Amino acid sequence: MVNTNWRVAAGFLLAPLLPCMLFSFEPALVANQWSEGLPFFGLMVAVCLVLNIAFGLPMYLVLRRFWGVGLKECLGAGVLIAVFFNLGAFLAVAIAFPDSHYSAGDYGGATYIGGKLTPHGWFQTAITLVYNMGLGASIGLCFWVIALWRNPQRVQWSVSRRR
Repeated sequence: MVNTNWRVAAGFLLAPLLPCMLFSFEPALVANQWSEGLPFFGLMVAVCLVLNIAFGLPMYLVLRRFWGVGLKECLGAGVLIAVFFNLGAFLAVAIAFPDSHYSAGDYGGATYIGGKLTPHGWFQTAITLVYNMGLGASIGLCFWVIALWRNPQRVQWSVSRRR
């Protein structure tokens, strides 16, 4: 029988739920557009679960084997996965749609002019990166709470009880 910690498996599956709920329903609360909140939440959870399994699980196994897994490692892993996800998405869009010249003029200015990012485009890209890094860090925090955190008061009580 394999000795596995059920909390680690639960951490990988449940960690994205609360952060994705907070990050997806915040725009719905601000703009009062609830019809977009639930589909966006579902999409965010699906993407985060795929990223958790594809990148978070191997990163956890490597850290556990060679370094150790604590709060800082979970936060850092979440941020690192978000950075790689944004870089991959940015490159995928740039390669797949090289001549699309998409411009998000609704958000304060053109993001692309002549196939190149404008300063406003770089700013919007940076905001998206910081947003996703916050999401990754919060998922890492939730994973740590679910899978690894031990209540020090409970542990201390159980140790003192044995004496």
